[in-house]
Amino acid sequence: MVSRHFYAYVDFYCMHVFRGAPQMLVYSGYRHMDVHDGLVEDKGHHHYGFQDIRVLQHMCAKVTGFDGKVYFVDEREVMEKRLQDDLTCR
Repeated sequence: MVSRHFYAYVDFYCMHVFRGAPQMLVYSGYRHMDVHDGLVEDKGHHHYGFQDIRVLQHMCAKVTGFDGKVYFVDEREVMEKRLQDDLTCR
């Protein structure tokens, strides 16, 4: 198995009881993305679905660049590591 990172827009949270145990779920829309120059560009809708809340690793922001493209902004350390990895691959 290969670890993958996904970005999603969270639409809402809800509680669900499964076999007598309450579960907190998140309904989100996963996104297609493209990484270039260390930036993660939102390339549009991938699919929607419910997931256990524990799949969320961290929250990030989205910003619109001057060219109208939407990018995801992570914590500084995550973005620096992604840029280093991108530069190493060249």
